Amino acid sequence: MGDAVPAPRNAPSASPTDQHVKTVVVWDWPLRVWHWALAVLVLIACVTPNIMDSLHQFAGYAVMGLLAFRLAWGFFGTRHSRFERLGVKLRAAPNYLRNLFRGNTGRYLGLNPAGAVLLVAMLALLAISTVSGAMQVTVRFFGVWWVEDSHAYSSNAIIILAGLHVLGTILMSILQRENLVRAMFTGRKQPAGSARPPQVAPSPERVPSRQQAEPDKARQRQRDEQDEGGPSVIPEFGSASAARTQTDPVRIGD
Repeated sequence: MGDAVPAPRNAPSASPTDQHVKTVVVWDWPLRVWHWALAVLVLIACVTPNIMDSLHQFAGYAVMGLLAFRLAWGFFGTRHSRFERLGVKLRAAPNYLRNLFRGNTGRYLGLNPAGAVLLVAMLALLAISTVSGAMQVTVRFFGVWWVEDSHAYSSNAIIILAGLHVLGTILMSILQRENLVRAMFTGRKQPAGSARPPQVAPSPERVPSRQQAEPDKARQRQRDEQDEGGPSVIPEFGSASAARTQTDPVRIGD
């Protein structure tokens, strides 16, 4: 509306031939119910103005309740529902988008930086739209131009962001070979490094060196930490560490 073990390219989550891929719980059930209830209510609100005003108002008030719940759950929910690392991801968003256009998606278990930006923008616009909509039906603010414009513009922006959210989900599902729509139903995602890379026999003239084996050991430690609920990582995009195939991530808690 992702925690990362960065990868130099698209970092697919799983091979299409994998039949038994380990998954971990990421999205708790209250967050999943909130997400799909919000999607249904926003859709109802978009198709009912000036046609079914009572249903439109009901959807608006219900969205206000969902917003209140999401703000509370952002502080008291489970790890990937909380807002505690949102600022880190917002600061990483510009470099993340630049690297995304170069084909480097990274690997995030929770929200990726672009998703964090979308979340903040969507929550803000929903608040503006619902509050201004409620003001419109009061005697004091009925017909006031700036209230009507605030409601109209924020509602249109919500539709645009919802479309970007759907397109982004489809794109990342394709690039990382993971059904992110299903993940929002089940709450489970594939941990970083769960994919089996293609097995290529080493050529006689090129024997893996000790230096080449070190990144593999580091990635294994990161997988072990995530499987045990340990710290996740986020890539340092656009810096010198990214030029080193992003093997020196910045550790964060989400």
